[in-house]
Order: sequence, then structure tokens, then C-alpha cells
Amino acid sequence: MRIWSIGLVVASWFALAAVGALAVERHSGVVTKVSDTQIAIDEMGVWKGPETKPVRRTFEVTSSTRIARVQRAVKGDNRWPGGWASEPTKLSDVHVGDFVTVSVEPHGGRSVAIEIEALHAGANAPN
Repeated sequence: MRIWSIGLVVASWFALAAVGALAVERHSGVVTKVSDTQIAIDEMGVWKGPETKPVRRTFEVTSSTRIARVQRAVKGDNRWPGGWASEPTKLSDVHVGDFVTVSVEPHGGRSVAIEIEALHAGANAPN
């Protein structure tokens, strides 16, 4: 009986961890505004014809938000030739016009960024 109870507790913990992981959302788009506490992007959603327009999304940035600059490299972070390499940076290094992917944890009506990966398109454009 004791082993069954421990197994149930462990299984419940894994189930809660899986549900928590599902709560993370990823949004990608072009930066339209950056401040000390927020980042706004225009994200293109599902194509619904010629009337489809980007959606403006604003996310809160906290002191625990991880921010990285990504770029093509001879060998990326995963050691693949031509892969992506990232290095930590500050929010002040993210600019309007950069392409970003923001990982978000919804908190009630707020969207708090847990990670921002920024790509400066000009430096990565094909030759």
C-alpha cells in the first residue's frame, strides 16, 4: 500500500509538470516596440486570405526573462554545420525591426516572457 501511494504521488507530480510545460506559448514576429518592461511584436497568424493582417502582441519582460541574440554559425550550438548559435544579451540590444521568438507563460490576463530569442535579419540574410 505504501509503495502504491508513493507511485501515485510521483505520477501526479509528473502529470502536473507536463501540464505546466503545455502552458508555455511561443510567438514569433517583428519587433514594433521595446521598453524596459515590455516588448511588442507583429505576429502573422493563420492565413485567411488577402484580408489577413499581423496581430500586435505585447509581452511583459521581467528580470528573470532570458534574452539571447541568435545568428547563423559555421557550427551551431547543436554542432550542426550552418546551425544557429546564441549568446546572452540585454533587452536594450533588441531593436525595432528584429525578428524574435518569445516564449511566454500566461499569468491571468498578463503574458510574461520567459525567453526572447532575437535575430537581426540583415546580418543573417543570404548572400
